[in-house]
Amino acid sequence: VAPVHYLWQMSRYESLCSLSCTTRSVCYVSTCLAMSRDMLAFSLHNSLRPIQLTNTTQHYTDWDGITPFTSAPPFYEGVDDFTAHTLDQVSQEVLAIKAALLEHHPHLNLDAVRHVREWIMDAYDHHIVDTSSLRSCIVTNKAYVGLKHPMVPAPAAAADSSGGGASAGLVPNTSHRFWVEDLPCGMVATRGIAELAGVDTPTIDAVIMVSHKAYPLRL
Repeated sequence: VAPVHYLWQMSRYESLCSLSCTTRSVCYVSTCLAMSRDMLAFSLHNSLRPIQLTNTTQHYTDWDGITPFTSAPPFYEGVDDFTAHTLDQVSQEVLAIKAALLEHHPHLNLDAVRHVREWIMDAYDHHIVDTSSLRSCIVTNKAYVGLKHPMVPAPAAAADSSGGGASAGLVPNTSHRFWVEDLPCGMVATRGIAELAGVDTPTIDAVIMVSHKAYPLRL
């Protein structure tokens, strides 16, 4: 668990949520907050899912899905202006989904759905050196130092095609939770909610398509 100020906890049953929050707060020495029992709030909550998947656009947009990388790129410290702008647009689209849902269903409690920069600053403010922009909040976050893109050695066929032999290069680790959890159960689910709410999500669509290059199943 990252060194954040607080953790989010959600349960359909309020008493169980309170008990779990207390337990997590003790185990992780971090405040655990009970989230709305509305599953939509949990699904749309802007935490690490959009950050992790959007970061893939920087390195995988032009990737052919086969050619190995020479090394694992820095995951958070390497975020550039393009990636930060993409992340901002993803977050804005999530907020547009929130607004559309509340317009038709004002009884929903979606207070937990916020812009990703606001979430990062709340969760990591004691680790962030420069809070002047979304990008600076990520690249100067001491909790993110040293983290790399999840990679595995390239298969022999791909490595041979690069001219370096079976041990040459790395490819994305397609069994990592960024793809097997955050993509199909996070970003794609958000895209589905957006469609039901009648909200266009061109940036989310683009991130899904790029991330899909490293995902073994067709979505």
